[in-house]
Amino acid sequence: MGPRAIENPLHPTVPRLELDDPPLTAEALDAQLAAHPNRGFTCLVDQKDHATRRLLEAPAFKSVRQTVEGVARPIGGVAPVLPDGFHAGTLQERPDLLDEWVMIHYAHYAATHRANPATGPKALDWKQVFIGADYIPDAAFFIGDRQNLLAFSCLRKNPDGGYQLAWFGTTPAPQGKRAFRMLNMALLMMEQAYMRANRIPAVIYELDSTSPDARWHLRQMPLEQPQTWLTFVLQP
Repeated sequence: MGPRAIENPLHPTVPRLELDDPPLTAEALDAQLAAHPNRGFTCLVDQKDHATRRLLEAPAFKSVRQTVEGVARPIGGVAPVLPDGFHAGTLQERPDLLDEWVMIHYAHYAATHRANPATGPKALDWKQVFIGADYIPDAAFFIGDRQNLLAFSCLRKNPDGGYQLAWFGTTPAPQGKRAFRMLNMALLMMEQAYMRANRIPAVIYELDSTSPDARWHLRQMPLEQPQTWLTFVLQP
């Protein structure tokens, strides 16, 4: 498979590299760079596409992230018992937490995407990004303590009727490795319980290496049909 161009509306100041005729050739790459000498480019390349990777590395593109896509099936297990002072649930049960839930989404998204930061909606406008037509309140999970929400995730429906893990994570700076593991395992078990209750046979996962939560998931979740992509960035 040839390179895949990124076209992400959350990152409008990073124009995509046009890759309409894969496999990419040195001539086509040189033409694109010469035509737009003051622009930065971003593109996604199959990890197995060594020829394109060599081409991109030659003009000083930088590989900034590894993304693994695959299918996850229910694995069973029991959610850890949360310490006193912690609470967990869904936004269907606690709609009053929606705004805070959106804001910790934004904080985690910003931390994960430092390599290609979003420059579109400001933090207070991100509700439109994280709450859309595919939002399922009883599949939007949270964990908090007495002061703040600490972890979140949600399952969403794909256009084909299947499901994906859309957003997930703990606070960008979790309080120690033990709390980090506890929060992520609790979220995972809440997702698994929802899958079993709704007879969802599989969920699509997309896991970025720049997210510590995603790296944790890769160690816990055996993914079927995994495919790995590399994000390359050329700064203007």
